[in-house]
Amino acid sequence: MDVSTADNAMLDSKIIQLERKGRFLLFSELEAQSNKEWTVHNLVGHGEASALYGKAGNGKSVLAEDLGLHVAAGWPWHGRPVRCGAVLYIALERRKLVERRAIAVREKHGIRDLPFAIMSGVYDFRDKRTVGEIIQIVR
Repeated sequence: MDVSTADNAMLDSKIIQLERKGRFLLFSELEAQSNKEWTVHNLVGHGEASALYGKAGNGKSVLAEDLGLHVAAGWPWHGRPVRCGAVLYIALERRKLVERRAIAVREKHGIRDLPFAIMSGVYDFRDKRTVGEIIQIVR
């Protein structure tokens, strides 16, 4: 919008839109095209929740950790570009195994550090204290 030619109604509309930005979007404001941001291209959306599920022993944890380590390192994951970023891996079981896998990646690739952290324990993810603890660790 060119501010020099905008009338008061147009300016009021734009101010209202900016004040509520991120809280909601009106149907009339939807763009003709939407670009999706990816953490792992065509697999894990940036800023979205994702889940791996399957039978016990099918390798979900191995895949999740491998994917997380690739995101932390900024390495493509199975040919898919990734958006590099910090990863907090919450190991609800078998923490020592998760640690051993991360050590193996560190030694194999000769890397000293990555923005990758492992948290473990028993958590109620509905409890605000749990959320607070996770936020504190991430910061």
